Amino acid sequence: FSLLIPVAIAVVQRSRGHAAVLSELTLLAQRSPKCQNVAAGMCSMRLNKAERRRFDVPKGGCRLLGWLHQQLFYNDTFLFQEVLRGAHVVVEDRDLSIYRSLTSLPGAYPRKSSHRSHLQQYGIR
Repeated sequence: FSLLIPVAIAVVQRSRGHAAVLSELTLLAQRSPKCQNVAAGMCSMRLNKAERRRFDVPKGGCRLLGWLHQQLFYNDTFLFQEVLRGAHVVVEDRDLSIYRSLTSLPGAYPRKSSHRSHLQQYGIR
């Protein structure tokens, strides 16, 4: 399935000086303790309330960002930043375990898609 990251894209696109914001968010991802929330099967980026507010990250966004940085891209800063800039990502997920994990994040909701999809599309509030 294709993976769109509206949370992360919104963080970068809504911010003035987005290069600085992107660098700051990447540093926070690198410094975040590895794999918080192992029970949920997903790494979670640790952000305090002020940081979540600054980057406009919703509840499920910390898990999404942690999963992207630590599990999908294995701490690869370049790939992480490319996605935050809006890169399209295709993830092989034959058993739909990633899809189920992402769609069960706090704040996940079904949404309409502007393109044809085989599966229900979701956003994160």
